[in-house]
Amino acid sequence: MRIIMDAMGGDNAPQAIVQGALDSAKEFGVHIILVGRGEEILTAMRRCGYETLPEGVEIAHADDV
Repeated sequence: MRIIMDAMGGDNAPQAIVQGALDSAKEFGVHIILVGRGEEILTAMRRCGYETLPEGVEIAHADDV
């Protein structure tokens, strides 16, 4: 299953959305596509302890949010 998520929307974005996406990909084996500002998403991932994109997670960069 593939899930596309707006990483820049919602409270505490993008950190909370990225953390949830990483947890879901790991625990449930789903494929997550995070849409939003790529650099901000990568920064949030690093805060979660990931230096590279884990398997099952990708970023679709979008300038506008």
